[in-house]
Amino acid sequence: MTCASMYNGGAERVLSILSDAFAEHYDEVEYVTWYQYPVQFKLNEKVQFYCIEETTGSTDKKVWMRWFRRHVKEVQPDLILSLLVPINMMVMTALIGMKEKVIVCERSDSRHLKGGLPMRMLRNALYRKAVGLVSQTESNTRSLPRYLQKKSTVIFNPINMGNEYIGKALKTEKTNTIVAVGRLIKVKNHEMLARAFKRFLQTHPNYTLEIYGYGDNEESLKNYIESLGLTSKIFLPGSVPDVWDRIVSSKLFVHSSNYEGMPNALLEAMCLGLPCVSTKVNGAVDVIKNGENGLLTEVGDEDGLYEAMVKMVDNPEYAESLAKEATKLCKLLEYEKIAAKWLSFMEDKIEESRYC
Repeated sequence: MTCASMYNGGAERVLSILSDAFAEHYDEVEYVTWYQYPVQFKLNEKVQFYCIEETTGSTDKKVWMRWFRRHVKEVQPDLILSLLVPINMMVMTALIGMKEKVIVCERSDSRHLKGGLPMRMLRNALYRKAVGLVSQTESNTRSLPRYLQKKSTVIFNPINMGNEYIGKALKTEKTNTIVAVGRLIKVKNHEMLARAFKRFLQTHPNYTLEIYGYGDNEESLKNYIESLGLTSKIFLPGSVPDVWDRIVSSKLFVHSSNYEGMPNALLEAMCLGLPCVSTKVNGAVDVIKNGENGLLTEVGDEDGLYEAMVKMVDNPEYAESLAKEATKLCKLLEYEKIAAKWLSFMEDKIEESRYC
């Protein structure tokens, strides 16, 4: 399997969670990263780990792809599992002319691929040689060309929570805190959340907002919060390992993204038993039934976000009923069920290739 790194990220977290199942099922498993970042997520100890940038001592992606091609020739794997579009494209380019079996995984909304239509066309052309494709949502699969849809499957992200965390928020004394968790990047639209929260404070002055995560937009977001005069009301605690314990006492979880693949933080907040509000992005619309287990607002709708926040906080019994229903999601996302779907799809593709 291969991905960008083992640093903070949804794809990296999913691979670390699934590494136990892969290591148990297969005789040998390798994890190849491309970028040299600190390792935040742990892999099963049986998984062999390589970092291409560290191994080659180069930052040249052509050098990386040549190394990957040579490595694949030496190892001759039964299957290559690749996550994230830029990595998928480098993998498929590196293996041009080879008959290696590759499953590519789409981890974000494919309609918002950086580079627009030309990049989508190049990606789709490279994906033709993949034996399979995994998407996180039905809506993302439908956005792909039909020839890719035919070899695709949808697998949600697993939730690897201990039973003690499922519904824990329903039994925890609440504080006047609203939380968000996610990378501090533009597409998360934390600026809109900050503006909506400023309006919220006019009638709920005792509340604070905490936005957990890291990212390139951190400094810009800090400056924006300062410009709103909210440095004593909105806090950026960073990326923390005990985030579930930090947010479990919150009154509300808010997800304000412009687009997503499958927002892990939202899934986890729902399983914790937090009342959740989210924009109508991929993943959220797949798991939230509006008014039943959470509230959905239109992407970029500041008024709708503000109104949903007020509705949840001002109606605690209603918010609790939605949160209680949200915890049922954990049954759908159990690690064993998700791991079994991955292994079944991977085994099918290995078996199919034997007869091609």
